[in-house]
Parts: sequence; C-alpha cells; structure tokens
Amino acid sequence: AFLSSKTLQDHRSHNRTVMEIAQGSERSTVKKVVLLLFLGLLALAFVVTGPRLRAEYAYLHIRQDPLDYENYRPLRKLGNAATPVLIRILSHPEPLARQYSIQLLARQQNADVLDSLIEVAEHDENKLVKDEAIDALGAIGDDKALPVMSKLSVNNGRAVEALAQLGTKGE
Repeated sequence: AFLSSKTLQDHRSHNRTVMEIAQGSERSTVKKVVLLLFLGLLALAFVVTGPRLRAEYAYLHIRQDPLDYENYRPLRKLGNAATPVLIRILSHPEPLARQYSIQLLARQQNADVLDSLIEVAEHDENKLVKDEAIDALGAIGDDKALPVMSKLSVNNGRAVEALAQLGTKGE
C-alpha cells in the first residue's frame, strides 16, 4: 500500500473540514469576509506607514549617536518618506547632524523642503551648516530660492556659486 490508512484517514478528515468550511453557515462566511478585509487593511496600513515607521526608528538611533553617519543610511534609502524626520533633525543641537540631514534633503530634489532649507541658510548659527543649506538650495534648483540666494550672495561666496547653479538649471 502506497498510502497508509492513517494518511488516508487524515486526508479524508482534512477534505471533510474543507467542505464544512466551504458549506458553512452565512455567519461563518461573514466572519471570513470581515477577517479578510481586516487583514487587507492591516497589510495596506503597513505598506503606507512602514517607511515612516522605519524613518522614526532611524531617528531614535540618530538621537543616540548623531555623529555616526551610518545611522542616516536608512533615511537615504527611504527617500521622501524620511523627509519629516530629516526636517526635524534640522533643529538638532549638533551641527554635523544638521549637515547630514541637509545633504539627504538635497539628494531628494524635493521642492517641499525649500522653506526649511531657506530658514537654515538664513538663520543657522553655524557657518558650515549655512553653507550646506545654500548648496542644497542650489542643487534643488527651484526659483523660489532666488531672492534668498541673491540676498545671501552679498557676503557669501557659496551663495554666489549656488546662485549660478540655480541660473543654469533654468536654461
């Protein structure tokens, strides 16, 4: 005998269970539909919030060690999903953390961060951070940055270079 009687019995029992489920009452069908909808919504919620959760997790590591560039790597991979966290880092007390954040924001080429970068370029107390923000504004290349860059170019060579970069992007 190729199949033992125990295997055949298990197979029949499994088939019976499947048939009972398939022929189950309306109540069990409603439960199944509700369960499937719930699982689908749960999966959708993870897909939508998953990158944001990973960005927040990276932020926890950055708060513990803001000088370790490896802590910023997940944010680079997340792209625009990391933007809220990167903007939050712009107010971090450590200048290097702000610089890292600005570099990642510049890579995104996202015009939605211009106001934050303009604020840093105009008001940050650290010259290196200001210069990084100016470079980022030039790299993003949005005309909204022109008035600020013109004002900053009076006493900042980096702003002159970034302003020139802005001019070439419009061509």
